[in-house]
Order: sequence, then C-alpha cells, then structure tokens
Amino acid sequence: MNRIVVDFITQFNLPKAAKIIDIGGDDSFFVDHLLELGYQNITVLDISEKAIEKAKQHLGHKSEAVVWIIADASDFQPTDKYDFWHDRAAFHFITNEKEIVNYLDTIKNCIKPIRYLFGNWNFF
Repeated sequence: MNRIVVDFITQFNLPKAAKIIDIGGDDSFFVDHLLELGYQNITVLDISEKAIEKAKQHLGHKSEAVVWIIADASDFQPTDKYDFWHDRAAFHFITNEKEIVNYLDTIKNCIKPIRYLFGNWNFF
C-alpha cells in the first residue's frame, strides 16, 4: 500500500515542502519513502506510543525530521492545516457515530483548499 500512496503523491507533483500527515502511521515504511523523496513537513499520528517508538527506532536519526503525535484520530484536534492527509485505515476502525462525525469534520477543517485526502478504507 505504501508504494501506491507514494506513487499518488509523485503523480500529483506534491511539492517537497507540502505538509503531509499520516494518520494511524503505525511503524510502516511510508514515512521512510517520503523522507527518501525529500519531503520535509511530515507528521505521523498513532494511538500507540509503542508503534511510534518502533517507527522512530527503524528510522534512526531521520526520525528527528518528523513530527510525532500520540493521539486517538477520532478526537485529534490539529493546529496545522495539511496539503495531504493519509489515513492508513484509522477511519475504518472508528465506529461511534459522534467520533465519525468529529473525524470527518477535522479532515474538512484541516486540509488546505485544493489538496488531497487518501484513505485505505474498506466498507463491506
């Protein structure tokens, strides 16, 4: 999945200074790919401190270039607006209607105009 998202970002020529947030980032290699491509404003949010620590470990000193947030995506209140919002399936696990509405409102209010949302969501 990471390669698909990275290809999407490259295809749309997202500037290297674009603000990118990876929701439910876990310890995936998505951030690694972004850093290798030269992206500079990357934020990773995950509910698990353990997953974030694991991601920081595999990135080593490169982890200092990333903003790390430990929070529940359903009640996250960002202070920034983002050019690219990547949801790695966090939305898929939000089942409470109030939390769903809050999350969607957060996305709507925190994505810059004419920017992108990419979600890996399965609705069955």
